[in-house]
Amino acid sequence: MLWSAGGFGLAFFILVPGFEWLMHRHTMHTERGLELFYNLFRYHDQIHHKIFDYGRHYTMLESDLRKFPQRLAGLSFDGWFMFGIVGIHAGLYLLALAPLALWIEPTTLGLVFLGLVSGSVAFGFLQIKYHYWYHAQDGFGYRVIAKLPIVGPYFLHLAHHHRKHHKDTSRCLNTLIPTTDYLLEIWRLIRRRGRPPLSRTP
Repeated sequence: MLWSAGGFGLAFFILVPGFEWLMHRHTMHTERGLELFYNLFRYHDQIHHKIFDYGRHYTMLESDLRKFPQRLAGLSFDGWFMFGIVGIHAGLYLLALAPLALWIEPTTLGLVFLGLVSGSVAFGFLQIKYHYWYHAQDGFGYRVIAKLPIVGPYFLHLAHHHRKHHKDTSRCLNTLIPTTDYLLEIWRLIRRRGRPPLSRTP
């Protein structure tokens, strides 16, 4: 169980946020030639970000949200697409774990793999739910989750974090666990402090 829990935590908090960041940045906000990638770009960048702006239209009443097809409004994905994403994750996990079979028992690796895939599935499910709740003004998120201890302040922080993404689509690309966003921000701060000050000519 510990091996599965470790795999779940690694996927949920580190790996999948990284995958999400790359996909969000390089397919959903970058126009590509392939039809699949172009549809992701169109639904998300050209439709979702036009419907939900940074200002007063960042949230809507659920009765108004229901007027938009969820997929076309960028609030959800087709089931086949989510299975495809988890399948890609599973393939990457297998490639990473396969060389370790020389030193680690297959049963242990199987438990780690199960935890990794479970982390991807849980992340995908919660990411879709939370993203919808960020934009549903009177939805379950703001009505219930936001009022819970500990979880509530974190939900509001995530909603604000995502709102900043709707102001600048090159920032705040994580929607559920902003690990990659924070690590990149720390890296930028380190690089900025490491630069020598500009010399002033008399």
